Amino acid sequence: NNIYQNIFAANNKNSNWRETIFKIEVFNLIQFEKIVFLDADMIVLNNIDILFTKPHMSAVIAGKSLHKNWVSLNSGLMVIEPNSKDYRGMLDIVENVYNFRNANGLGFGDQDVIKAYYRNWTMLDYLHLDETYVSVNA
Repeated sequence: NNIYQNIFAANNKNSNWRETIFKIEVFNLIQFEKIVFLDADMIVLNNIDILFTKPHMSAVIAGKSLHKNWVSLNSGLMVIEPNSKDYRGMLDIVENVYNFRNANGLGFGDQDVIKAYYRNWTMLDYLHLDETYVSVNA
């Protein structure tokens, strides 16, 4: 995909996260009404079916237990209602987000694009899932 071509270039400042950009492809799985996306390093201890009742772009806030002021979206746990508009919108900004972060010596990954696209997410408390999310209905 040409959109991702520069991201895999040798001059990417942080190669650790560059391949996570493909997580954006989940937003294009429009054959599904809702997806609960979990990173491979997540551990599920209880039934997570209740997450399917959460609204689009409910996501975990990683690090909040350590830093009470953090309200930044972490793409390790997201509730997604795939749609072509959001998918195309993220593809439209991938290169700009990459170029900005790379020029400033910052790493780059899917989370940077998702946070840039959903820039008002931090103000929408009803979308914030705790990093130790536990379903009380399980």
